[in-house]
Amino acid sequence: MDLQQIDDLEKKLEESLNKEEQISELENHLEQEPSAKEVKTPKKRGRKKSILDEDKKKSFNISFSPSIIKELDEFLLEFGSFKETRSTFIEEALIRHLKHRKNTQEQKLLKQIEKLQNKERDNNENNKLE
Repeated sequence: MDLQQIDDLEKKLEESLNKEEQISELENHLEQEPSAKEVKTPKKRGRKKSILDEDKKKSFNISFSPSIIKELDEFLLEFGSFKETRSTFIEEALIRHLKHRKNTQEQKLLKQIEKLQNKERDNNENNKLE
């Protein structure tokens, strides 16, 4: 073996050792972080989510037409706030839309309750008159 080959082998060995160190550091780091399963949360109705639950995001695949993706990207380039991504934009939009839908549904149900109460009151008044 010539010196060049020896140098190349030493570099490869160093790279391998560095990679092994990085892997072991990552494994140690992962072992130190409690997973969501390990965190005990009280089983109460209406419990507040723990900080770990909030920070732990899960992947969710959604399909969009290319025109929507293009429009979203253009909007984010022009008007997006600092480091706003497609994911954060869509998440915020969903949160707002869900709040709006809940409020709309609540108003609709309240109107139906009011109509039923008025109808019942009218029926009671008619029964008294008879």
